[in-house]
Amino acid sequence: MICSHSVFGSTIRLLNDFAKFGVQSTFVSQTDVSQWRDAVRPNTKLLFAESPTNPLTEVCDIAALAKIAHGGGRLARGGQLLLLAGAAAAHLRSAPTS
Repeated sequence: MICSHSVFGSTIRLLNDFAKFGVQSTFVSQTDVSQWRDAVRPNTKLLFAESPTNPLTEVCDIAALAKIAHGGGRLARGGQLLLLAGAAAAHLRSAPTS
């Protein structure tokens, strides 16, 4: 799993706890798409972002993360799931810009 290190602190603790079940989490910058792309490994199954993040209100490039998850990044096979949470501002409209 790849996750922004800007997500809510309890989420980071939960993902770190998943390690005891064999789930590896890599934390990257919310806003640096190249870090997301570089973190993809052959066993990556999930990209998880919160946009905007809580409490920092950083936003991610949804379209770029979707492209990485669906094979436009380093892995030609694609097939990763992109999960986007938005609890901090669920009432706002979030959509890819392209």
